[in-house]
Amino acid sequence: MSAFPIILLLFLSNTLASESNITQHGTDVVEVKNVELKQRSYSHNLILDHSIHQRYQDPLNYYIGVPSEVFTKIPGLTFTVHHTKPMLYRLSFQALCTVSARNSNGFLRFLIDGRVLISNYLLPNNDKRQTSAPELGDSVLYIDHRGGGVLYTGDSPGAGLACLKWDDVYMREGTHIVEVAGRTGFGVLRVIGGQLSVDLIQYDSTANIQLPFPIIR
Repeated sequence: MSAFPIILLLFLSNTLASESNITQHGTDVVEVKNVELKQRSYSHNLILDHSIHQRYQDPLNYYIGVPSEVFTKIPGLTFTVHHTKPMLYRLSFQALCTVSARNSNGFLRFLIDGRVLISNYLLPNNDKRQTSAPELGDSVLYIDHRGGGVLYTGDSPGAGLACLKWDDVYMREGTHIVEVAGRTGFGVLRVIGGQLSVDLIQYDSTANIQLPFPIIR
């Protein structure tokens, strides 16, 4: 057999190891089966498994009406997964939002296992999280601005704004819960029709994705 058919077979076997599945509903734990590379090739950063999962806000309108430095979970936007190998989570959130007060901030964040994901740190969801990671900033307000996902009303309170937030986190094996949460400096934060997407990717153990596991404080 010539060299070209052999290379083609190796490529196809590696490509088929990565399957894309989409789940859009359900609250059960998603079980990710371990995938092993059966044949070694010269490919780098090989993806062994890939699946996309979406969750939708319920109810359609949700109001966070108590100003707080603690994030409030948005119902319906919860994804639970179990995997036996490390996986990259590519997280994205979109919705329509309003903040009722003038010159007020609204904040959106991903929670991983109840902790706030900020700059590859998992911080306690309380009003003292700056003390857990002083290297990120000296106040909750400063830390929560890192990486965006912030709404600001300016002189137009109540105007509909696009809520967009995305982040990547490389999680160790185990069972993990992903959620979306929000908070407001003052006024009422209204979240409308939110959608959470979790893109799960398992790489071959030789891949170098240049993203360490998050620092847990």
